[in-house]
Amino acid sequence: MQADTAMRGVMRGIAAGTWGPGDKLNEVAVATKLGVSRNTLREAFARMATQGLVQRIPNRGVFVTRPEPKDVKDLYAARTIVESGALLWGKRHRLAGTNGVERHVRVAEEAAGVARD
Repeated sequence: MQADTAMRGVMRGIAAGTWGPGDKLNEVAVATKLGVSRNTLREAFARMATQGLVQRIPNRGVFVTRPEPKDVKDLYAARTIVESGALLWGKRHRLAGTNGVERHVRVAEEAAGVARD
């Protein structure tokens, strides 16, 4: 579906820093950049708004959501859990040092078809 593609494109732009917290997402510019219609982009924005990724402000436009202190705390709480688990997993699979980790990264990149510099 076109709106899904547009939504992924906007999210990639946010993740890459093209659009930061508080930035206004100009409908015409974003639609042109993503190669979609404005109606498709509006549908993507509506979905993103329900997920809290953007804010739609009547008569002003669509803006990238600014994280609140609670969001940052939740993010770091999740990182604590995930990173601790990753360390335990690495220890269990004898990935001490960088050799084991680099080997797994190389295998993952090869599987994804990513070329290393």
